[in-house]
Amino acid sequence: MGALSEAQRVELNRRIAAWRLSTLMYGEQGAMLACSQLVDVVEARSQVLPGHPGDGRGRHNEVLDRYLTERVGIRYGVPKNERDLFDSILTESAGI
Repeated sequence: MGALSEAQRVELNRRIAAWRLSTLMYGEQGAMLACSQLVDVVEARSQVLPGHPGDGRGRHNEVLDRYLTERVGIRYGVPKNERDLFDSILTESAGI
């Protein structure tokens, strides 16, 4: 099997970038979910919360999603291990 052509290298790099950005986007979404649960717990215990990291991350994810959809043209789904990890964290933290 020979070396990749220029077009194949460009396509491979495009797909790798899409995979990396998709993974980052889903990680950010999971972090926002976990943070929102923590905020709910703190608010339920009547403590003052001056601000939380979830404030600006929604816009960050919107930009990543739009970039992947409109510019790259590829958006990969949530990896199973990442989904399982966040399901576990969110299920365990729901009982706090």
